[in-house]
Amino acid sequence: MRSFASLTDHDFELLVADLFGAEEGARYEVFARGPDLGVDLRHEGQEGEWHVVQCKHYLHSTLATLRGDARKETKKLNKLDPKPASYRFVTSRRLTRENKRALKSDLAPYIRRQADVWGEDDIELLLGRHEEVERRHIKLWLPSSAQLHALLASGTYARSRALAEEIVELLPRWVPGQAFFEARDLLRDQRVCVIAGIPGIGKTTLAKMLLADAVDGGFEPIAVSSDIEQAWEVYSPERPQAFYYDDFLGRTALTERLGRNEEDRLLAFMRRVAGSRGTLFILTTREYILQQAHQLYEQLATEGVEGRKFLLELTGYPRLDRARIFYNHAFFSGQLTAAAREALLKHRAYETIIDHKAYNPRQIEWITGLSAHRLTVEDNADYLGFAVAVLDDPKRIWRHGFEHQLDDAQRALLLALASMPDRVEHDDLEGAFEAFCEAAEIPTRQRAFTRALEVLDDSFVRTYHDVGRVFVTVFDPSVDDFLARYLAESPTDAKISVRGAVFFEQMEKLARLLGAPKIPSVQLADDFVEGVTRCFDAPSCSWGGVYYGREATEPTTTRHRVHMERRVDFIGRMRGWGCPYRDEPLRSRIREVYAAETETVRKRWEAGNGEEADALYLLRAMRGRDEGIQRFAQSAKKLLIGGLHYPDAFRRLLELRDLTPDIFEPDEWEELRRSYLLVAEQELTNWTEIGALDELDDIERYADLMGVELDSNELEEVRDRVSERIDEAEDQAAKRAREHHVEEEPAPDSEDEEIEALFTRLADQ
Repeated sequence: MRSFASLTDHDFELLVADLFGAEEGARYEVFARGPDLGVDLRHEGQEGEWHVVQCKHYLHSTLATLRGDARKETKKLNKLDPKPASYRFVTSRRLTRENKRALKSDLAPYIRRQADVWGEDDIELLLGRHEEVERRHIKLWLPSSAQLHALLASGTYARSRALAEEIVELLPRWVPGQAFFEARDLLRDQRVCVIAGIPGIGKTTLAKMLLADAVDGGFEPIAVSSDIEQAWEVYSPERPQAFYYDDFLGRTALTERLGRNEEDRLLAFMRRVAGSRGTLFILTTREYILQQAHQLYEQLATEGVEGRKFLLELTGYPRLDRARIFYNHAFFSGQLTAAAREALLKHRAYETIIDHKAYNPRQIEWITGLSAHRLTVEDNADYLGFAVAVLDDPKRIWRHGFEHQLDDAQRALLLALASMPDRVEHDDLEGAFEAFCEAAEIPTRQRAFTRALEVLDDSFVRTYHDVGRVFVTVFDPSVDDFLARYLAESPTDAKISVRGAVFFEQMEKLARLLGAPKIPSVQLADDFVEGVTRCFDAPSCSWGGVYYGREATEPTTTRHRVHMERRVDFIGRMRGWGCPYRDEPLRSRIREVYAAETETVRKRWEAGNGEEADALYLLRAMRGRDEGIQRFAQSAKKLLIGGLHYPDAFRRLLELRDLTPDIFEPDEWEELRRSYLLVAEQELTNWTEIGALDELDDIERYADLMGVELDSNELEEVRDRVSERIDEAEDQAAKRAREHHVEEEPAPDSEDEEIEALFTRLADQ
């Protein structure tokens, strides 16, 4: 027998409308319930008369409750004008003959015969006559499949039984979409379906629903957890089997997931399934990992994995889906009081939640009591205020998980990540993690970093692939905010973070997070100076996008080089920090480090090493602290003069002269002016390399500042040519945009009404 337990009341109404429509060859309209309407479904007859249906999805209610609500419906029906030509009362509760007689009496005179009172058994009979309706309402049959429940009672496969339990629990909150039907068609056609996509987009949920669909079709579900050998061990071509392999290529380090020669055994199993009639194979992976697999294991590409890939590319949730997800969670949690549900409906307060910029299904679980948090009396008393506060300040979610659901190694990884740049390369983070654990005396045996990252991924952190590497970042900005506050409020973890830092960028960020210039702790200040000294020569752990070449349209992620001048400036600023940094011997140590490192940098400039921009940055900072810079400016001049190959390089000479007006002798400056004239004329000759009119403006402006006169006719001619080329490129781009433009269909006028209907039902639950 089918089960209605996974249906919301709205799902139930849609099912009844579908069934009656199929039975009678008619179209039933579906309406939101309200205090002045009382009509769930209606159908207009040939003579213009109205046939009304009332639905009550009271699966576990008492008969007394059902009868009380039936009598209320009678009062609503009295207000209808015109009166309905026929009226039927449908409930998902099982009814006896006596129950129907009582309800007919409660609904008199609108119910004319007991047959117009429908219970669960009546709906079951109608479903038996219209299987196509049952197939359309997937929530009705997926969790109640006989095979699935048989599996739950079986002790044969523990992993598969646990998976079935997860599906049953997940289904009521699931919002079906077109992706399910498309992926199901691919699976049925190819027998193998690889579901790929970015983290958190719903790959696992979709795979579980495909598995449930297969179970309903008579397939035995088998979960593969770590190695394809598990599938080979139980594979039986004589009986229908559906294999499920979640994250089959791993999460962060591909080579650690696929064991020795596993790719061969995996592909062999794929070939076997693809050629079978009675076996299905569902796999999930992250898209970037799949691309990496194509590079590392060419067989995956040559075996046609692309043709069996279903790529989830949704970047967000449509507004209606947001509303449905929130509604489903609130409906099935059972933790929102009547007052809380009514508050959501008042003045469409639910829009504050579904339209919130921080909307996230994980947070919806939290505010509806379906995660670790259970709704309190206080939460329900001002439910909208509570929910919005969580969305405005989701850090409260992270604190509970951080303090109560993670072990020491997992917390250590997050605190190490908190001290690093926004995006961190996998191996750099592992090094920082190991150092933090050593400082905190946390054991790191047996691949502690990998295990911790696997637990945290898709919850506290995200991993992604770029330029052949795995990068790690916080799940969203609220995690970063929480960790920053946590460190600032935890002196013990702050001390460990400073003592365990291995990159200079960590010391820079910790200075901001901990308010290092004003900390009162002598011990932490001493640790901080020690950390800055220790990390000064460390390699960079910062990465950023760099455009290589004028024609580049996308930046390439590149590790930043070490900016020694900026590190020296950081130490220079430390000299101005307050107590306890002003006390000896700490103050003396800072001065010694600063003196030694500034001299190192100056000697590099003398040798022509370093970046001109960094040199000028440090000189400006030193002058801003009233330090003597003449000797350093002379060394910087040698660095700058060695790179005068393009007009913009002369701008830096002009900046240096502004910092130290007497830095150039007259004859030296005259030679530089002649050099600029040659460089500028060469640039104008190679005008096809000029990408924007701003570059011509700069050439002219630098010439004026250098006291150099350029050929005005040549300048104007080049300007016209560059402008013509830019206009032509823009016209071509506009033409291509028009050719590929697809007019967006306007959102249906009924979307707001449909969303309001959802929360009207919730309030009337």
